[in-house]
Amino acid sequence: MNFSSKNLLIMRSLKHVTLFVLFLVVGFAISSCSDLSVQDLNQPSRKDVLSSADNLVSLLQGQTTNQFMEEFSLSGIHYDGWADQMTTTNNYDGFWDPAKEPRIRLDNSTSYTAKFVIEQDWDESNSSVSIANQIIDRIENEGGKVVLNDGTDVTQKMLAAAYFLRGIARGSLGMTYDQAYLVGPKDNPSTVPDFVPYTKLINGAVSDMDKAIDIANGVGSDFKWDFLPDAVNADLNLAQFKTVANSYSARFLACAPRNASEAASWDWDRVLKYAKKGVGGDNAAATMTNWTGSSIANTFWMNYMDWETTVYPPPAGYIPTDIKVIHMLDSSYPVEYPSTTAPDGTVVPDTLHKSDVNTNDPRIKYFYYSNSFGYLDPSRSIPLFSNYWNYRLYTQNTGYATSGYPVIFFVDAELDYIRAEAYLMNGNKVMAAQELNNSPYGSGQVHVSPHMPAVQLGNLSQDGFSGGNNISATASDAQFIQALHREYSVELALIDRKGLQWFFMRRHNLLQKGTPIELPVPASELEITQRETYTFGGADHAGETGTADGSNSWKKNAPKMLINSSSQGKYHANSSSLEKLGLNSVIGSGKKIKRQ
Repeated sequence: MNFSSKNLLIMRSLKHVTLFVLFLVVGFAISSCSDLSVQDLNQPSRKDVLSSADNLVSLLQGQTTNQFMEEFSLSGIHYDGWADQMTTTNNYDGFWDPAKEPRIRLDNSTSYTAKFVIEQDWDESNSSVSIANQIIDRIENEGGKVVLNDGTDVTQKMLAAAYFLRGIARGSLGMTYDQAYLVGPKDNPSTVPDFVPYTKLINGAVSDMDKAIDIANGVGSDFKWDFLPDAVNADLNLAQFKTVANSYSARFLACAPRNASEAASWDWDRVLKYAKKGVGGDNAAATMTNWTGSSIANTFWMNYMDWETTVYPPPAGYIPTDIKVIHMLDSSYPVEYPSTTAPDGTVVPDTLHKSDVNTNDPRIKYFYYSNSFGYLDPSRSIPLFSNYWNYRLYTQNTGYATSGYPVIFFVDAELDYIRAEAYLMNGNKVMAAQELNNSPYGSGQVHVSPHMPAVQLGNLSQDGFSGGNNISATASDAQFIQALHREYSVELALIDRKGLQWFFMRRHNLLQKGTPIELPVPASELEITQRETYTFGGADHAGETGTADGSNSWKKNAPKMLINSSSQGKYHANSSSLEKLGLNSVIGSGKKIKRQ
């Protein structure tokens, strides 16, 4: 099945129909807003779309692409701010807001300049649910067939792909929001449905993945999932499709708990069952170490979180790597950037040198050391300063608009960490230690295809290094959590969809006091359905629903000390010449680099 540029144009031309379908099925169109619907005679009707096999295929392919792009969209930078993965004092696109300390309340209003943070996942995931429901209804309830012009019957393939898409969308909503709609094709379109809590969304997502696998099994060995653009090169055969679907179920279930108390009572046996059948698992249907797509030049497929790999002004990172990540590799490294009072009374940042990092973990090479602070503003917050930026996914400032760079959906390491955590939470530290020691934390390595940008550019010798760490089954629970926190912070930085670090930290109470632990329903949605607006976060609201209490904050419990620069470890961050890195090249990927 070819997703050509022509099909992409068809999909885009159907956007008005897609939104109309969303209004019908999800119930956004209430009687008081009926006068907003205006027929566009230049657009195909819903009947035209759903009765044409080619249009139906294009619609599903297009929305699947949109949903996968949402996994790596710009709001992920804000998620990284709450998880202390990135740092900045620049408020362009609201980047500074999630990094501020003490934490501020999330602005859930239609006037907020960075409202996309709350709206992006909501809009795209609900669109995906709507389109999937239309296809499921067309096939299951109306007895429709999807037969291509060449006579190929792809009905069951489309049905499996629709359930798969709906599962990803529901899972995204469940991981991210406190509540959302859980609607099916038979729900009454004339009424606004109630919201359901995230737990029901997660269960619905896992049920959809199970259903997708069952349908694909019915198709048999001829099954092929090819609903992303051909240039992405991410097609799946039956065994791979089952492995990926189970990986999603494991991720959804592991990322659902909102705090340590909920995580302690969670069904980790269920998590483990799916994780063992996921990428790299012993019970996986396919031997896969990763599921990775390729970026496509000058079109629509890219990792929009690559702002965290952008260098501007050279050699500083535009959105640097938070000092927490370096602290994870060297526990003696400070958790807040130190400052000095100059003779004139001005408070200025000290300079932490590359040699100040004392670690035997070679993965410090994933990060580039710069002695320039770039856009970090000392008048706003010196403690937020950092000398580092992500080097592993650095694309020489051309961004993911350059074709051939990896958009990474799953690496086996993520499933390693999920299994280790599940064993730990079930009290089986022997297996938890085994999983961790066999992962990149210990002797394992991450490999992806295509290679990481730094490997393609010759800046790193391989996609991933073995951390060389070892944890014993006699280690405390806190030591296991700390080891897992290191892995999420270091190994999975900017890899395997946005938000993973935020989700991990919230379920172990590691977030700073006042950090939002989930998103509210967007204000635009609440207003159109005549519901009251609400929000989360803010240090003054710590411990309230949707807001971290900071009881086990990583920063609160970390040793706050400056390093002893006379004691050096084996490995240091990269700091190659500007000529080698091409840091003076023109910024690509359409970024509007600004300082605010």
